[in-house]
Amino acid sequence: MRFINMATNKKLFKNKNSHLSITPFTVLLFLTVFVIGLALGRHFETVKLKANQVAKKFAKDSLENYDFTLYWQVYSQLKSKYVDPQKLNAKKMYYGSIKGMVAALGDPATMFLDPDETKDFQRSLGAEYEGVGILLDLVQNIPHVVTAFEGAPAYKAGIRSGDFIVAVDGKDVSGMVLGKVASLIRGKAGTKVKLTIVRHGKRQVIEVTRGKISAPSMRFVERKDNIDIIRVSRFTEPTLGAWIDKWDSLLTKVLVDIKAGKTKGLIVDLRDNPGGYFDAAVYMLGDFISMGKPVAYQADRSGIVRVYKTTRTPKFPGSAPIVLLVNGGTASAAEIFSGAMQFYKRAYVIGEKTYGKGTVQTVLNFDKFDGSSLHVTVYKWLLPNKKWLNHDNPIVPNKEVRFDQKKWEEQQIDTQLEAAIQYLQAKLK
Repeated sequence: MRFINMATNKKLFKNKNSHLSITPFTVLLFLTVFVIGLALGRHFETVKLKANQVAKKFAKDSLENYDFTLYWQVYSQLKSKYVDPQKLNAKKMYYGSIKGMVAALGDPATMFLDPDETKDFQRSLGAEYEGVGILLDLVQNIPHVVTAFEGAPAYKAGIRSGDFIVAVDGKDVSGMVLGKVASLIRGKAGTKVKLTIVRHGKRQVIEVTRGKISAPSMRFVERKDNIDIIRVSRFTEPTLGAWIDKWDSLLTKVLVDIKAGKTKGLIVDLRDNPGGYFDAAVYMLGDFISMGKPVAYQADRSGIVRVYKTTRTPKFPGSAPIVLLVNGGTASAAEIFSGAMQFYKRAYVIGEKTYGKGTVQTVLNFDKFDGSSLHVTVYKWLLPNKKWLNHDNPIVPNKEVRFDQKKWEEQQIDTQLEAAIQYLQAKLK
């Protein structure tokens, strides 16, 4: 915010006989500054009031106000009376009590990981790791597959986004914390794991041979019918810069095809894309939506704190139609991209309702204690219409088309992709 240094504005003040000369312009400026100051004062008072209200509400119901004698009494009774003393593992009970406190929030994205789970999580962030290649969350305390990475062992074996995993190698995992479930599923390449899943109410066991997971973040498919396809599997690479370089390279190929007359339409496939760098989604939007348009809002516990706008002139021609493919595994940054493209009518969305993950977590590593970590939700993402992106408000496709698993297995026909191609062909005619 700019301020005018009134003390040095010689046009406003005349030092004659120590009297102040007041002009109509002086009065106008004074009133303007007064009104602006009044508005700013009210704004800051409102923000301060909201913050105070949040703080007071939290203070009324704080753990500091509870007597922890009961906690120790329960522990004492278990220690002295539980029928199987060998199961009284103090370490597990200690971490379990912390996990229970965090789980009481009812937010699957906010979680506590013990030291071993933290190490597993950090390993999974790498571009390559060993396992089956799925992303999990909890739905009603049952592990749920958000994404089965394309080409990974789980995907090849038949695991799909939306599946519920109820047992691992015959062991019931319902109600188990995600970190523990992940550790049971993960293992060395070449070893096998049996996953009992429930899909559309039907229970089945799928055996998966673990392998090295190295999923490409994106790939390019050039077709012969004037349509190009970019498959964006995730918004992550070792660095944001590396992701942007890859995206620029693929988009350049499409632009070359358009200039040569080979391409007239584009399909961006975001199915089973769990997200990643939020800034990558905003960067990508800059190639399609005009500069200065709000594409997302960030809100904390007191309200909206930041607006994200496109900052570049679009490279992709506005005359070329675009289809986005989404499904229940499309989450986070991939949803931000889809929501903005749909809101500004820059793309036609085909597929199934997205996952609905509009929160941001910060990871707090407790290295000074024991190497455990806390993943805590600190922000919400709002779509351009200022509605919170969540399970109850996901991205709803313009045209809902279910993926026909049977057709894919028997005839290698991707029903959602076919619907996108048919739509573009009709538009191009």
